Amino acid sequence: MNRKRRRQAEEYDTKAEEIDLIKRYSPHIIEREVTYLNDGAFSRVYQYNSKDNVNVAVKILLDVSRKCFFRETSICKAFGVHGIGPKVFKCLRRNDKGLIFMERLQKGPTDCRIVLQNIKLISNFGLFMVDIKPSCIYGNKLIDFSSEWMTLKPKTCPCLDQVCFPGCSCNYMHLKKASFVLMCIILMVMCITFKKMIQ
Repeated sequence: MNRKRRRQAEEYDTKAEEIDLIKRYSPHIIEREVTYLNDGAFSRVYQYNSKDNVNVAVKILLDVSRKCFFRETSICKAFGVHGIGPKVFKCLRRNDKGLIFMERLQKGPTDCRIVLQNIKLISNFGLFMVDIKPSCIYGNKLIDFSSEWMTLKPKTCPCLDQVCFPGCSCNYMHLKKASFVLMCIILMVMCITFKKMIQ
């Protein structure tokens, strides 16, 4: 029991420290309190509303190297610019933690054609999204570009390490097409699985 309480106290201290980091480096004036949303395998997510009425999600990457942080933030920013993912407001790294301040997306109606276009764009960038599932889709945008699949670097072309958006210029289109088809298959299987789980 004492071990459980100690772990809870440590978690509370860690979250308080992360909320302080968010308040200190936020690009917005925070109107309401910063609240904890959820934990991922390699990250923790918080949210707040700004005074200029912007819903902000803050993804904190835990124990992330400078190289992985740069790769993930450059991809998140590019996806935000191209409308594939949420708009990114600010990125910084402090005490081996990476902070990404981004638009907090709301669940809404989904246009499958736009989602497929976004998946095709991901494959055209030379990337492969391993963990693609219905919970990654908010409206027509995709979220949860985790450092796990960035670190493993499942890639469809050899120039990913020097990737320059809006896409690489190598001649590996057949691999990119295969990547697109495979991501669509994974998404369909995940959709069927989730539907059966709900029923």
